[in-house]
Amino acid sequence: MRAAVLHELGPRVQVLIEMRPVPRPGPGQVLVRVAAAAVNPRDWMIRAGIYPFRMMLPRRPFVMGSDFAGTIETLGRDVHDLTPGQRVFGMQRAFGAFGACAEFVVVGRDLIAPTPDRLGDTEAAGIPLAALTAWHALFRYAALQAGERVLVTGASGGVGMFAVQLAAATGAAVTGVCSAPNMVFVESLGAVEVLDYRRPDFMADHPRWDVVFDAAGRWSYRWFRSRMAAGGRYVTTVPRMPDLGAAVISPVTKMLRPGRPTASLVLVKAGGEPLLDIARRAAAGALQSHVDTVYPLAGINQALDHSRTMHVRGKLVIRIAETDDPASGAQTGATSGNP
Repeated sequence: MRAAVLHELGPRVQVLIEMRPVPRPGPGQVLVRVAAAAVNPRDWMIRAGIYPFRMMLPRRPFVMGSDFAGTIETLGRDVHDLTPGQRVFGMQRAFGAFGACAEFVVVGRDLIAPTPDRLGDTEAAGIPLAALTAWHALFRYAALQAGERVLVTGASGGVGMFAVQLAAATGAAVTGVCSAPNMVFVESLGAVEVLDYRRPDFMADHPRWDVVFDAAGRWSYRWFRSRMAAGGRYVTTVPRMPDLGAAVISPVTKMLRPGRPTASLVLVKAGGEPLLDIARRAAAGALQSHVDTVYPLAGINQALDHSRTMHVRGKLVIRIAETDDPASGAQTGATSGNP
């Protein structure tokens, strides 16, 4: 099979397209014929050697990619509730397993869900990691409640666009932060207000936030703390060093100084009920996946470079299957949008 393989780490490293043996599923696993796989910001960080959790990566060389959509090729032992040819989507666990940017991937049964009929493979591939990250940030870490005020930075990016939709569906009043060209897009996701971060003092004269979900990493917990309500929760996917310290001491701070805003670093969990919840929302049309650009497998380095610009509206997807995906309306090999 063709696979995108990473041999080394560094600023000038390129991912190579190589022929690899097709993996075999073990007990409780399935072999998926991959139609499309997503590119996420951590992928270019891994390639560049600056991923903060690189000690948890598989031994090199390894096949890149974590989330995917495709069809079941073979069932491993003890898997009885799926059938070969069934469309599925999902993601590998956060640490220790990748392999999605290849023609086949082996994945645990508990890490996938049936792909909603209304989604094409390119749309479905862009959902798992980004939507699960937003789900865990809002509901597991921030314990979001209806009626609360939520600020989402990077609101037009892959994680941010799902966070806006999930928060709005919960009944929260969502303010998105992005650049001016993407403000209409973020409004269409359910934000009641959108701020252009390039304007000076863009947060001046705004009420304090109950939840701040920083999916962009342009600011810090300390910067947001004075802009949060009593008991406010700051969650981020891209922490700075002071944020890590704040996250460590927040449980103690919460006990000693009730009402002081807390900080958390989001660690996403694959599969489980959150993925099924996301699949149900997507099947009902309540969760939309926007794909910015589709690249062929041979274009994975261009896709990683595109992701590194941080100017992506929605998701970047690698199209691996040779056939077209008629349900996708994304561009192919062209860029658009700014976060």
